Amino acid sequence: MPLDLATYFDKDIDERVGQESFNFDLIREVLPKVEIFTKEELEVLTAAQKEFENNTEGMTDLEYRKEMERLGVSW
Repeated sequence: MPLDLATYFDKDIDERVGQESFNFDLIREVLPKVEIFTKEELEVLTAAQKEFENNTEGMTDLEYRKEMERLGVSW
C-alpha cells in the first residue's frame, strides 16, 4: 500500500487509512532485495558471529542454554 510520509502525519490517528491485513509479499518479494547493512557492517557482524561460534563450540547443551539465558536470548 503506497504511503505518503509528507502527508501521513497531517491526519489524526483515527483518520489515517491503513492496510487491514499483513502483506506477505513484503517478506517474499521486497525484503530479500533490501540491503540492510553496509559491507563494513556485514564484515563486523560476520566476525562477531565467528567469534561467538568459536567461544561456544565446546559447550554442552546445558552450558549453551545458560549462556543464551545470560545474554537474554530465550528459545
